[in-house]
Amino acid sequence: MSKEIKVTAIDREGYTLYDNDDFQTIKEAKAWVKDVLLDRGYWDRLAENNTFAEEIETIQILVDEKIHSDWFPEYKTIAA
Repeated sequence: MSKEIKVTAIDREGYTLYDNDDFQTIKEAKAWVKDVLLDRGYWDRLAENNTFAEEIETIQILVDEKIHSDWFPEYKTIAA
């Protein structure tokens, strides 16, 4: 039986801002989080503004709808 592996990004109010279930393994999902989703620039480019990344409270890997891993990204502010 295969497991459903999903990555989600959630804002401070509990809304899902992003989800992706295109992963075959937990290792693949973790690599995606570390290489892409923990990069502030990815979020800013995705939303086309310089403050979107700060809306993200947590990034989670879910396996069969249960939390497997949780990250609380801390982004440096951009100097004006």
